[in-house]
Amino acid sequence: MRFARHARIYRGPLDAAPLAGVAFLLILFLLLTSLVYTPGALVRLADGAPPPVNAERLEVTRSGALVFRGVTYKNLTEAKAALRQPPLRPLNLVVDNGADPSVARAISSWFDVNLPSGQQLTGADNPGAIVAVNFRGQTFFGNQLMDEATLKAALQARLQAARRRGSDLTLIITADKETTQQTMMRLYDLARAIGFKEVVLGDQP
Repeated sequence: MRFARHARIYRGPLDAAPLAGVAFLLILFLLLTSLVYTPGALVRLADGAPPPVNAERLEVTRSGALVFRGVTYKNLTEAKAALRQPPLRPLNLVVDNGADPSVARAISSWFDVNLPSGQQLTGADNPGAIVAVNFRGQTFFGNQLMDEATLKAALQARLQAARRRGSDLTLIITADKETTQQTMMRLYDLARAIGFKEVVLGDQP
């Protein structure tokens, strides 16, 4: 048994409106993805760009020793402990010609935020503002190194903007597992003073 069919092959001109709509969507996706910041700790390497005005010099010599604040360290563990001593300013890492590149890589790895491991931890439903903390206790927000006063102002502005939109904000702290308890307590007090109701400690997924 056959049924009558009325389908015909379309041979008319193509409509350009859907093609233009897809092209505009692709452009929007490209523009929006460029505004997404990657949380992390910033290390400025000596690449010819001028270092920050208040940056400290950390030099790797040909012999593999580290020179920091006028003191020469041959042990990486002792040098890492010296980096934690205040004042905590940005670092300008300078590697001498002929120095072992593995030493510079080891120093750079110190500034990777190594999150602690958690098991079956729950998060929060609200949008989050991410603050990263490295092993020195330095805080980063929006890929920028910030002192406590600047961080407080930036988080207050973000929280107020979220509440004007009718939503709340959760503070997400991605702190290195070597971060001291004193640093964490200072961040908790800062969050309470700003008005955050929830704080989430980031862990390894």
